[in-house]
Amino acid sequence: MRNRKSTNGLTVNAIAGSHVVILGLNVTNAKRKGLRGIAIRRADKTEGEVCWLKGTKVFESVEPHPAPAVQYSSLVHPFQTFQWGDYSAKPGYKYTYTVVAMYGDPGSLEQRTSVSVNVNTEPIEGATHSVYFNRGSPATQEYARRFLNKPPSEEGPAAYEWLSRGLLEGIIAFIQRATGASFGLKGAFYEFQWPAVLNELRAAKNRGAHVDVVFDDIDNASGPHKANEAAISA
Repeated sequence: MRNRKSTNGLTVNAIAGSHVVILGLNVTNAKRKGLRGIAIRRADKTEGEVCWLKGTKVFESVEPHPAPAVQYSSLVHPFQTFQWGDYSAKPGYKYTYTVVAMYGDPGSLEQRTSVSVNVNTEPIEGATHSVYFNRGSPATQEYARRFLNKPPSEEGPAAYEWLSRGLLEGIIAFIQRATGASFGLKGAFYEFQWPAVLNELRAAKNRGAHVDVVFDDIDNASGPHKANEAAISA
């Protein structure tokens, strides 16, 4: 969903998916003098939780020695950007984001203009179709913070589950619905190598389902064809 609100020279444009809410911000020229940054307050209408969103950049005069991987409240260290993503949103929830323009000296900032926008995140499963996105490059900083920048192969299942964000579970659950000859599965894959998915497709075929898969098998230097063929053979 999308929602846009403006109040007294401050504008917020919210775009919500299932797990992410992107906030695009704007401040008019008349309101920019002395602006130190933007603080964002999130009210979770589903669970009743209220919090100020956090970031990693700080005012040196307030926090001269910020600890690695620690996040700091935007009320004290406002975001100095006009775009912010909340990657901790949950599917099918109702939120109110209050965006506040902060002025004054670090350590004694003043809240002035604010604008609030209501957001409903999308559910994971739709009535007819469901769309899943795993976590990609925008979440690398959060991955490094959560898992101390260790590769998922070293960190184990928790890292893979966080990166999957329901994608792997959704694929497997969908394949498992094909319980016999009355079912057909069609898939198109670029990297067709994840053992759990290949094993589930084989199991569906053994249950009598018709399985029809297209995968990248183009013979070039950069493509995944060799790895795909090896995974299928295995």
